[in-house]
Amino acid sequence: MHPIIALRQLDDLQKQIVTLLLRSPNGLAQKDVIAKLANSVSQPTISRAMAKLIENDIVEKTGETRSSLYKLSEAATWFAKPPHHRPEKPYEPHRIGGYIPNVTAWLPVEQRNRMTLAAQGVNQALDASTYSREIAQRFLIDLAWASSSLEGNTYSYLDTEVLLQYGQKATGHDLEEATMILNHKHAIDELIENVGRPVLDQKFASRIHAMLLRDLISPEDLGRVRGNSVRIQGSSYRPEGDAYQLSSDLGQLLWKAEQVEDPFEASFVLLTGLSYLQAFIDGNKRMGRLMSNVPLLWKGLPPISFIGVDRNAYLSGLILFYELGDPSLIAEAVVDGYVENSKNYAAAVATRRVPRSIEFRERTRIDHLVARIVDDQIDETDARSAALEFFADLEEEDREHLAQIVESIIAAISPENAYAWRVDPEKVEAYLNRGRRNGF
Repeated sequence: MHPIIALRQLDDLQKQIVTLLLRSPNGLAQKDVIAKLANSVSQPTISRAMAKLIENDIVEKTGETRSSLYKLSEAATWFAKPPHHRPEKPYEPHRIGGYIPNVTAWLPVEQRNRMTLAAQGVNQALDASTYSREIAQRFLIDLAWASSSLEGNTYSYLDTEVLLQYGQKATGHDLEEATMILNHKHAIDELIENVGRPVLDQKFASRIHAMLLRDLISPEDLGRVRGNSVRIQGSSYRPEGDAYQLSSDLGQLLWKAEQVEDPFEASFVLLTGLSYLQAFIDGNKRMGRLMSNVPLLWKGLPPISFIGVDRNAYLSGLILFYELGDPSLIAEAVVDGYVENSKNYAAAVATRRVPRSIEFRERTRIDHLVARIVDDQIDETDARSAALEFFADLEEEDREHLAQIVESIIAAISPENAYAWRVDPEKVEAYLNRGRRNGF
């Protein structure tokens, strides 16, 4: 357990020991600690408390036997003080400016290996675009609920599902909570609709921010890089307040993330970098969570839904990253959730055909073409050529793929499944009867 978390779970005796050691930066011998606390507690109890503090990396022991000294670890010394008593940590432009794609690594090797292992086999089942409608819907609900929950939203998963699928607001909850979840839906939809396109730029980031924060902040602040100072609750970190610097660094961060070849590192850079930069007046952690999925979705990998991510570890990990530049705790918290949920997405992928993103984007036109083939009684053998002509405005690879899709639809269409493409079943019956008469 990291000291930043362990410090919040101390009992009274452990707190007293930490306070004593905080006042003695050079350390204390155990006999000195016992002498200061002996009136209230026994020596064996103090020894057990000291051992527990050492186990949790709060206290370090130096020296041998009687000459041993006990002092707080570096992290414990820092976080044992309340935020307003810790030295202020201003924004460091070099943290983003000095990041070199494919050289610098924010995601620890151990956690990157865990993500790679968790995703094995799934990326072969997906093309480098997106998920089927069912899987996309699951991801949408998962991320909308989990991300909102990390913000303190009290909707249950079931309440979230009902809200997103049926528009029914849960009783006993503020309208703001429903708004937050619905905003997540619209922003996640935007991500899914743009899979495969180059989106890691400030224009797209501003669009996602505007969708995420609609009706939650002033309209003039939606998608706009802030130009005022903000404070981070529970932290001594002070983000940059200059709009020009923020805008420049936001552009840098997005560009650099796009250059990173490893999708897990790129995802982590977006997650932590957008949270650290705090480019917008509010919603920056939400931005980080959504945008962190871009490198994964674009590579056909399981997304990070943040289901199962421990809120305390996640928020503490961000503070550790903000103030000391240490990404270890936030990485562990996020990867723990990713490893567990990748199993669910792998199982879902294994049972479903997964379309390419072009099928999502051209869904309406596919329906129109299928209806036209049926209405105009175009022979099944001519369906492919009709599709190639219909999609002549697309790139050759996409046109060929859609031609195959339309050809397979026409080969399989029946009155029973006609509604899948919004075609009148009676027209399909007539089309099939004509085909039987003409021998196709």
